[in-house]
Amino acid sequence: MSKEMSDARLRAEADRILEEKGIRSIVSRYGNVHVCGSYALRLMAWRDLDIYLDLPGLDEKVFQALGAELASALTPTRVSYHNRVTDPVPGEPLGLYYGLRLGDLASGGWKIDLWALEPADLTERIGREERLAARLTDTTRESILAIKGRLWTHPEYRKSITSQDIYRAVLDGGVSDLDGFWAFLGRAPDP
Repeated sequence: MSKEMSDARLRAEADRILEEKGIRSIVSRYGNVHVCGSYALRLMAWRDLDIYLDLPGLDEKVFQALGAELASALTPTRVSYHNRVTDPVPGEPLGLYYGLRLGDLASGGWKIDLWALEPADLTERIGREERLAARLTDTTRESILAIKGRLWTHPEYRKSITSQDIYRAVLDGGVSDLDGFWAFLGRAPDP
């Protein structure tokens, strides 16, 4: 798969998954659905879909039933589950999580992250995303997409480098290219 997939093409693919595979319909039966992240921000550089669910009471059994229903509809190659209410991890939301992989990411597969969140955390995260969206311009969006398009296959992406780092570099640091991004991080570009 090309590193430089267009946001519009990826969002169109995501729409097909959400509608034709029934993700939106399935998840919405459990609570209010918020498709968020790079999809909502129009900053998709790879096949990654983030969904927040307002699940009343964060009922674990109900969330597990949802996971089983999604697995049946999508036949993922991998599923991971975490209860971050009873087993919190610093920096992660308080909620229930399913990570689904539909095929190999390097060859066109999808990564789908579904979080059922505590109401206060959900409100805060949606608000943060709305504030970020309000700061985006065509120029900053183009810079972010160019940098993300080059970095999403980097071995440190999603580990020590995140999309949030890219957003900060562009929006707060005035960065417009990959060299500027490395300088913003205070790191030399990898060979």
